[in-house]
Parts: sequence; C-alpha cells; structure tokens
Amino acid sequence: MSPALARDQAGPVPRASVLLASPPADPASAARALASVLDPEKVRVGPADRFVSASAGEQDRLNRLVFLILAGPASLFALIAIANVLVMALSRRGREIAGLRLIGARPWTVRLLILGEILLVTTVAVLVAAALIALALIVYREGLNGAYLRVPLTVPWRPLAGLTAGCLLVAAFTGLLGVNRLLRRPPADLARGSG
Repeated sequence: MSPALARDQAGPVPRASVLLASPPADPASAARALASVLDPEKVRVGPADRFVSASAGEQDRLNRLVFLILAGPASLFALIAIANVLVMALSRRGREIAGLRLIGARPWTVRLLILGEILLVTTVAVLVAAALIALALIVYREGLNGAYLRVPLTVPWRPLAGLTAGCLLVAAFTGLLGVNRLLRRPPADLARGSG
C-alpha cells in the first residue's frame, strides 16, 4: 500500500498487511515511513515468512473445518449406502449360501468367505475412488496454477484414513449381520427361496 493510498483511506483500518515486492535496504526506515502514515502503535515490521506461516496456520484450520462440514454428511451417506447395498446383495444370496451349507461348509467357513469377498470389494472401491479423486485434484491444481501462483496439493490423510476404516468396518459388520441371518435359516428353506 502506498502512503498516498493509505492517506486516502476513509476510516481507521483495523489491520493491514503490507508485503513489499523486494526487501528494503533499511527495514527500520520502511517501518518509520509506514508509521508516519498509519497509526504508529499498529505498525509492526517482520519477515514475510513469519506472516505467511501465521496466515497458513489459520488457513489450514479453516480448510479442515470446511472439509469436515462438507465431507462429514457425505461420508455418513456413503456409509449408509454401503450398508444398504450389502443388505440387498446378501438377501439375494440365500441359494448360494444354502448350496455351500448342503455340500458341507461350516458356518464359519461361509462367514469367512463372505467377509473376505466384502472386504476385497470394499477395498477395490476405495482404491478406485481414491484414484478418481487424485485425478480430479491434480486437474484442479493445474487449473489454479495456470491462473495463480503455484498451489501446493495437501491431502487430509487422517480423516481419509478414518473414512476408509469406517467403510471397511461398516461393510464387515453389515456383511456379518446379513450372513448370520441367512445361516440361522435351514439350508433347505434357503435353497427353495422361501421366506
């Protein structure tokens, strides 16, 4: 901000940050020049990296908050969708489970088979989603880099790891509940598709 522009400002400015294009030869004289135009009590001169790191900390906090506000409900809906899909899929597999039981498979073998299948499919789905999101973020970042300064790509690993674990846990829990419900019924009833 130039001194002439600072004088033309209407009303007091509660806080202003002045970043000089090149560091002055004498920072103290630059501070005195600013203080002569602005309120001397409010002028603080410091290195730009200190200002940038303080601003980045506040921006990171706001980014995390926005991420949780946007991703929280979407994550909850994703977990509900996983549970619903598994309930529907397992309700159609009664004959398959009856066939396994009739050829001598133990209940724990059927549970392990279904659990392994569910965890494998959920893991593949998470990896595909991660690849698509990574591609979208790279394209988005390149678009920003063209219009603005270089934009770093940061990933909130902890919340994403929590969401992945949540998906796996919901899938495993729902799958085991569904298969246990089917295993309680006699195999002959499941094979006929009754009930």
